[in-house]
Amino acid sequence: MICKAVRGATGVARDKKEYIIESVDQLVTELFEKNGLSDQNVVSIIFSITKDLKSFNPAAALRKNGYAKIPLFCTQEPHSRGALKRVIRVLVTFNTEENCSVKPVYINGAERLRPDLVGRN
Repeated sequence: MICKAVRGATGVARDKKEYIIESVDQLVTELFEKNGLSDQNVVSIIFSITKDLKSFNPAAALRKNGYAKIPLFCTQEPHSRGALKRVIRVLVTFNTEENCSVKPVYINGAERLRPDLVGRN
């Protein structure tokens, strides 16, 4: 077994608690499904959010969906001119077989962040 990581991001329609919870759930569910992840092989999850998302912490949103045993962390994304607004990014670190390929997930407008990875999976 080796440790790998996979990235993803989602756009959030509005800065409201329910939108953040829904977006985080959709993003993490898709990442877990595409990469065969479970609570058993995930080491940790790190979220970053753009400064315009203030209604709810993505790590707390994920906790609401039952991920109680995985260490979670959240930070604010550095602000830069021209950056996408209302975006949650995620980095999931996990243990897996050496030949495992990672499948990033960019959804809900965040596809613009990594057009080189969209549609590869």
